[in-house]
Amino acid sequence: MDGSVCSGMTCKIETERRVLVVEDDAPSMRVVSDALRFHGYVVIEATDAEEAVRLAKTEMPGLVLMDIMLGEQDGYTACSRIKSRPETSGIPVLMLTALGFDLNKKLARDVGADGYIVKPIAIDTLADTVAACFE
Repeated sequence: MDGSVCSGMTCKIETERRVLVVEDDAPSMRVVSDALRFHGYVVIEATDAEEAVRLAKTEMPGLVLMDIMLGEQDGYTACSRIKSRPETSGIPVLMLTALGFDLNKKLARDVGADGYIVKPIAIDTLADTVAACFE
Protein backbone atom coordinates (compact mmCIF):
# COMPACT_ATOMS: atom_id res chain seq x y z
CA MET A 1 0.00 0.00 0.00
CA ASP A 2 1.82 2.96 -1.26
CA GLY A 3 0.84 6.60 -1.05
CA SER A 4 -1.41 6.36 -4.11
CA VAL A 5 -4.23 4.88 -2.07
CA CYS A 6 -6.65 4.03 -4.89
CA SER A 7 -4.50 3.81 -8.01
CA GLY A 8 -4.21 0.29 -9.31
CA MET A 9 -6.91 -0.98 -6.96
CA THR A 10 -10.59 -1.68 -7.33
CA CYS A 11 -11.61 1.57 -5.65
CA LYS A 12 -13.40 2.89 -8.72
CA ILE A 13 -17.06 2.20 -8.34
CA GLU A 14 -20.37 3.22 -9.82
CA THR A 15 -22.44 4.46 -6.89
CA GLU A 16 -23.75 7.50 -5.14
CA ARG A 17 -21.04 9.39 -3.30
CA ARG A 18 -21.77 7.69 0.03
CA VAL A 19 -18.97 7.18 2.51
CA LEU A 20 -19.17 5.15 5.71
CA VAL A 21 -16.84 6.72 8.27
CA VAL A 22 -15.92 4.41 11.16
CA GLU A 23 -14.35 6.32 14.03
CA ASP A 24 -14.86 6.08 17.80
CA ASP A 25 -13.22 9.44 18.60
CA ALA A 26 -15.96 12.09 18.37
CA PRO A 27 -13.72 15.05 17.41
CA SER A 28 -12.02 12.99 14.67
CA MET A 29 -15.40 11.80 13.40
CA ARG A 30 -16.65 15.37 13.25
CA VAL A 31 -13.61 16.65 11.32
CA VAL A 32 -13.66 13.83 8.74
CA SER A 33 -17.46 13.81 8.32
CA ASP A 34 -17.72 17.60 8.02
CA ALA A 35 -14.91 17.69 5.47
CA LEU A 36 -16.54 15.01 3.35
CA ARG A 37 -19.96 16.67 3.54
CA PHE A 38 -18.38 19.98 2.52
CA HIS A 39 -17.06 18.20 -0.59
CA GLY A 40 -20.49 16.84 -1.46
CA TYR A 41 -20.43 13.34 0.01
CA VAL A 42 -23.26 11.66 1.87
CA VAL A 43 -21.71 10.50 5.15
CA ILE A 44 -22.85 7.51 7.18
CA GLU A 45 -21.27 7.30 10.63
CA ALA A 46 -20.39 4.27 12.75
CA THR A 47 -18.61 4.39 16.08
CA ASP A 48 -17.67 0.71 16.45
CA ALA A 49 -16.80 -2.32 14.36
CA GLU A 50 -20.12 -4.12 14.78
CA GLU A 51 -22.07 -1.07 13.62
CA ALA A 52 -19.66 -0.66 10.69
CA VAL A 53 -20.26 -4.20 9.45
CA ARG A 54 -24.03 -3.80 9.81
CA LEU A 55 -24.12 -0.43 8.03
CA ALA A 56 -21.86 -1.64 5.22
CA LYS A 57 -24.46 -4.33 4.50
CA THR A 58 -27.61 -2.24 4.92
CA GLU A 59 -26.42 1.09 3.47
CA MET A 60 -24.06 -0.23 0.75
CA PRO A 61 -21.74 2.81 0.77
CA GLY A 62 -19.36 3.44 -2.08
CA LEU A 63 -16.41 3.60 0.30
CA VAL A 64 -15.55 2.83 3.93
CA LEU A 65 -13.00 4.92 5.86
CA MET A 66 -12.08 2.71 8.82
CA ASP A 67 -10.15 3.61 11.95
CA ILE A 68 -8.09 0.72 13.33
CA MET A 69 -8.32 1.40 17.05
CA LEU A 70 -11.98 0.88 17.90
CA GLY A 71 -13.64 -0.52 21.03
CA GLU A 72 -14.06 -4.27 21.52
CA GLN A 73 -13.38 -5.20 17.89
CA ASP A 74 -10.70 -3.39 15.96
CA GLY A 75 -10.88 -2.04 12.44
CA TYR A 76 -8.89 -4.97 11.07
CA THR A 77 -11.63 -7.34 12.21
CA ALA A 78 -14.38 -5.15 10.79
CA CYS A 79 -12.55 -4.82 7.47
CA SER A 80 -12.07 -8.58 7.29
CA ARG A 81 -15.76 -9.17 7.97
CA ILE A 82 -16.83 -6.63 5.33
CA LYS A 83 -14.46 -8.11 2.75
CA SER A 84 -15.46 -11.72 3.50
CA ARG A 85 -19.17 -11.23 2.83
CA PRO A 86 -20.25 -11.55 -0.80
CA GLU A 87 -22.68 -8.62 -0.58
CA THR A 88 -20.04 -6.20 0.78
CA SER A 89 -16.77 -7.62 -0.53
CA GLY A 90 -16.66 -5.14 -3.41
CA ILE A 91 -16.87 -2.06 -1.18
CA PRO A 92 -13.45 -0.41 -0.99
CA VAL A 93 -12.12 -0.02 2.56
CA LEU A 94 -9.43 2.53 3.33
CA MET A 95 -7.87 2.39 6.77
CA LEU A 96 -7.67 5.92 8.24
CA THR A 97 -5.51 5.76 11.34
CA ALA A 98 -2.72 7.28 13.38
CA LEU A 99 -0.84 3.96 13.22
CA GLY A 100 1.72 4.49 10.48
CA PHE A 101 3.98 1.49 11.03
CA ASP A 102 4.76 -0.96 8.23
CA LEU A 103 3.37 -3.84 10.32
CA ASN A 104 0.00 -2.09 10.59
CA LYS A 105 -0.05 -1.47 6.84
CA LYS A 106 0.75 -5.14 6.22
CA LEU A 107 -2.02 -6.26 8.59
CA ALA A 108 -4.47 -3.96 6.82
CA ARG A 109 -3.47 -5.39 3.45
CA ASP A 110 -3.75 -8.94 4.82
CA VAL A 111 -7.38 -8.40 5.93
CA GLY A 112 -8.35 -6.95 2.55
CA ALA A 113 -8.03 -3.18 2.98
CA ASP A 114 -7.77 -1.35 -0.34
CA GLY A 115 -5.64 1.47 1.03
CA TYR A 116 -4.09 3.03 4.09
CA ILE A 117 -4.15 6.69 5.14
CA VAL A 118 -2.11 7.91 8.10
CA LYS A 119 -3.54 10.66 10.30
CA PRO A 120 -3.19 13.50 10.60
CA ILE A 121 -4.09 14.18 6.98
CA ALA A 122 -4.82 17.51 5.34
CA ILE A 123 -8.51 17.92 4.55
CA ASP A 124 -7.84 18.63 0.87
CA THR A 125 -5.67 15.52 0.61
CA LEU A 126 -8.41 13.44 2.22
CA ALA A 127 -10.99 14.85 -0.19
CA ASP A 128 -8.72 14.16 -3.18
CA THR A 129 -8.06 10.60 -2.01
CA VAL A 130 -11.77 9.91 -1.54
CA ALA A 131 -12.61 11.52 -4.89
CA ALA A 132 -10.13 9.19 -6.63
CA CYS A 133 -12.12 6.23 -5.31
CA PHE A 134 -15.28 7.48 -7.01
CA GLU A 135 -13.78 8.24 -10.45
